[in-house]
Amino acid sequence: IRIWDRDGRLVSHLRGHAGAQRCAIDFSRTGDRVVTSALDRTVRVWNLDGQPEAVLHLGDGPAASVAFAPSGREVVAGGASLRLWDLVPRELPSLESDGYITNIRWSPDGTHMLLQCVAEDFGGWVELWSAKGKRVFRSEQQGKVMYMPLAWSADGTRFTASIGEGVARVW
Repeated sequence: IRIWDRDGRLVSHLRGHAGAQRCAIDFSRTGDRVVTSALDRTVRVWNLDGQPEAVLHLGDGPAASVAFAPSGREVVAGGASLRLWDLVPRELPSLESDGYITNIRWSPDGTHMLLQCVAEDFGGWVELWSAKGKRVFRSEQQGKVMYMPLAWSADGTRFTASIGEGVARVW
């Protein structure tokens, strides 16, 4: 994984995942750390010098999506399950979703996580979870989707998902 600045200069080369297949990447809000996932079933937190700060192991498959909490203290990874880590460093409990998690977005204040989930038949839905691990909301299944873009309003009071066929819903 390579990181460049706006002028196209290479800033860092992150090495450590086994194999060539990377799944997801996210910057911390401060821009000084990166979280990555790969098919090797690990989630890695890096500083911009290319040094790993944490290696988090997943037992149930790779993470399709990763995200830093706005505080930079927690990392969430979604795939076959939803895993939340406190980087201080203790692992928080695994959270149970009914589907495969393909996209995660933290609320601007870090109190909630928005998930896109997909079932085996590729039906997709949106789930809203508190940062403490409680599911707050689950939308109805939205038809056949593989990936739904998710976004929060800047004030964190609303969220949206593109649910396919040119339709977006706002909650």
